[in-house]
Amino acid sequence: QYSGTITLTFQAATQESDGGLAFGAELPATLTVTPVSDAPLLITPSAVSGLIADASVDSLAIPIQSALVDSSETLSVKVWVKGLTSTSAQTINFKYGSETTPILLKVGVLNNESVYFFEAKTAAELAKLSTLNVSATSDFRLDNKLSLLVESSSKDTGVVAATVSKTIDLSIYRPVVAPTLDLDPALNKGNVSIGESTVQTKSLIPLQVDLPSSLPVVTQTVTNLAVNGSITINGLTFTNKTASTLLASEVAQKFSTNGIAEALSANASSSGYSGKWDTSTYKSTTQIAGDKLTLNVINYDDVSVLVTGAPPQAYFTVLQNSSYVPVGASLGGGDGVWLFKASDIINSDGTSKKLVLINGGADTSGTLSAQAFIADPRGGTTASSNLDQYKVTFSVLAQDKSDPLILSLSGDPIRSSVITGIEFDIDPAAGVERPTYWVTGDAKALSGFAYLVKPGVTE
Repeated sequence: QYSGTITLTFQAATQESDGGLAFGAELPATLTVTPVSDAPLLITPSAVSGLIADASVDSLAIPIQSALVDSSETLSVKVWVKGLTSTSAQTINFKYGSETTPILLKVGVLNNESVYFFEAKTAAELAKLSTLNVSATSDFRLDNKLSLLVESSSKDTGVVAATVSKTIDLSIYRPVVAPTLDLDPALNKGNVSIGESTVQTKSLIPLQVDLPSSLPVVTQTVTNLAVNGSITINGLTFTNKTASTLLASEVAQKFSTNGIAEALSANASSSGYSGKWDTSTYKSTTQIAGDKLTLNVINYDDVSVLVTGAPPQAYFTVLQNSSYVPVGASLGGGDGVWLFKASDIINSDGTSKKLVLINGGADTSGTLSAQAFIADPRGGTTASSNLDQYKVTFSVLAQDKSDPLILSLSGDPIRSSVITGIEFDIDPAAGVERPTYWVTGDAKALSGFAYLVKPGVTE
């Protein structure tokens, strides 16, 4: 489209009835056409998401197409990458096509905030925008996803550019990391292949499952909180009961590890807390950087443990408040296959519950095999631990280490209708027995019957 000055000449003319013409004097005039930048064309996807299993091989395509309406103008494209930090910027690469050199990310100012960006200005760069792709070694999902603000500008000479913009939501999923499982953490696996126990009816199964420390991350930006204002995160609500507005960084601290501990204390209500921190998630921990609150979360529903080899008439329980609470689900009738949710065997703080196998049938022996599984429903990946084993023998003649050892302090005999001729030896110098508890009699006088529990047993 033309812009600039045009010189014109105007001359009046009349025509007589006989067809003759009469002309007036010529008058010059100058016409100025002021340039205006025309908005360019811009086509982008509204969202891009996908799995990056191997950052050196896999990538996600982000095709961007932009073109001039007026070919005499100059086109440029700027891509703002909102959500990147100085740390996470080191874990992501934008490239053109099959090029191996990443695009250089710069830091600019967008809406008074420092934001990473890159530009395409040359004809070669603009032509490659349609082949733009991204790969990463970090997980960018949920509130931690990135937002690409694409600005395409067309500029005519000497005037302001015309700019159009579009936003692309970018979610990158990394493979979930496998949990670890150990059926006898205290065992020196270099000397013995698997742990084992021989008991009468109840066997402690020293199962330990550890979830990965590389977790899906949710980042929440916390704002200042006015007096009586409230904020809810992960089921826990904090209300500002102070006399002044709390800064964002102060609010974030209310959901730190110490803050959550206070929310679980007797002073929770007076401290401004209500509701309850959601403990249905495992390893729900927080990190704070200024007004940014980062939650590391794995849901119990995404973790399971499969156990095979259990005796046909045995069942699993956990010891809670001196009671055996049944857990898990038996699969396939009496085939000895059991499935557990993570919440069955792991406490909300990540520690293992005391898993006890109780035999309801005849004497038997078997080897338990266990494996932990984790699923990432959003990223679409799964992972599993190594298989581990533990041998259990149930025998009526065995010393059941899950039962307390009864002592007669007054010398009266301890009788059993089932077992006879068994003697118990205790080494008083070992110093590892738990405190003694009296069943009957007088503790001070050391009379009557008492019991103590050996180390590592369930009660």
